[in-house]
Amino acid sequence: MALQTLPKDKDLPRALTCPITLCIMREPVMDANGITFEREAIEAALREKPGISPFTNARYPDGDARLTPNRIVLDLISEFQLEKGKQREQGATPGEKAKRERTQAQARTSLAHARLK
Repeated sequence: MALQTLPKDKDLPRALTCPITLCIMREPVMDANGITFEREAIEAALREKPGISPFTNARYPDGDARLTPNRIVLDLISEFQLEKGKQREQGATPGEKAKRERTQAQARTSLAHARLK
């Protein structure tokens, strides 16, 4: 599973990125300390240092990270990606939106002229 690397997006909430990979999470899981990670990244870190938090570098209680899916963060990521997709469709900048509107107006004008002929 490839991690999705993000463009430098100042609007990206830190809560949606893994503290290990610094990428948006695809399968967020919460550890015993309440920290959310990308599952693949924390599992790799735990293979290197079993029972040690990659965030605090301290031993987990009972040495068990107790990874559980973080469905709330997953829902937030889905909402964020949907909103970003809508913004891209609408044009990220006023200039892009104006260009798209001009192109649409030209297409309508061309269509109207073609119908008159």
